[in-house]
Amino acid sequence: MNWAEYEFETIDLGDARLNRRVINIAQTLGLAPGRTIPQAFQSWAAIKASYNFFSNRSLSKFADISCYKRKSAW
Repeated sequence: MNWAEYEFETIDLGDARLNRRVINIAQTLGLAPGRTIPQAFQSWAAIKASYNFFSNRSLSKFADISCYKRKSAW
C-alpha cells in the first residue's frame, strides 16, 4: 500500500473508479511537487482524466475530503 492508498483508503466518492482516480492523482502529483498536471502525468489520457476529475461538479459535495481528516486525526 502506498501513501496515497493509505491516506484515501476510506474515501467514498460514490464510484469505485473515482476512488481509484483520486488515489492515482494524489500519488502522481505527490511524486512531482511543483509540477503542473501536464508535466506530472505521462500520457494525454492521464492528463485529460485528471482535468475531468477536477472539473467534475458532482464531486463538490465531497470537497471536505472527510476521509483525509479522519486519517490525520490519528
